[in-house]
Amino acid sequence: MQFLGPQPSIAVSHLLMKQAIKGVIQKMHTYDWQKGTHCATTKQFLWDPYRDTGLNCSTLSRTALRAVTQVITGHTLLRDHLRRMGLVEDSRCRHCNRADETRDHFVGGCEKFKKQRAEHLGGDTLTLCELQSAPLTSLIHFIISTGRLHRSQEDGESAQENICLSGE
Repeated sequence: MQFLGPQPSIAVSHLLMKQAIKGVIQKMHTYDWQKGTHCATTKQFLWDPYRDTGLNCSTLSRTALRAVTQVITGHTLLRDHLRRMGLVEDSRCRHCNRADETRDHFVGGCEKFKKQRAEHLGGDTLTLCELQSAPLTSLIHFIISTGRLHRSQEDGESAQENICLSGE
C-alpha cells in the first residue's frame, strides 16, 4: 500500500487511533450529558455517564436490574409516580404517611426501611448527596432487602422471592 500525503510519514497503530476516537466521543458525550436538560432524575444518581460504578449490569438478575433502573430513573412502582400516571389518587407514603412516596423518600427517609437503609447504605436517613456517593451495589442490596419494588408485591408488603444478584 502506498502512502499518499506529506512526507515523511509516521505510522500510527490502529489501536491508538481507536482509543483516541473513543476518548473524543466519550468527552463529547459527557459534556452533552452534563449540560443537557434531559434525564434530570437519572442524573441525580449518574452525574457522569462513564462513572466507574463498580457494577457490571450483565451480571445482575433481571429483577435486580429492573429494581435499580426504576430507582435511578424515577419510573417506579412508588405512589408519587403512580399518581402522576393517574393510577392512584394519593401519593402519601403508605408506610409512614409523613411524605409523598417518592424515590428520594423511599431510598433516603422512609421510617419503615430505616433498618435496611442503615445495614446497606450506612445511615438511618440519607440526603440526596449521600445517596449519590453510595455504591450502586449497596443501593441494589437495599432495594432488594426492602422488597418494595417487587412486581407481584401487594400493598408494599415485603416479597423477596427470587430477587438476587446472580452469582450470590
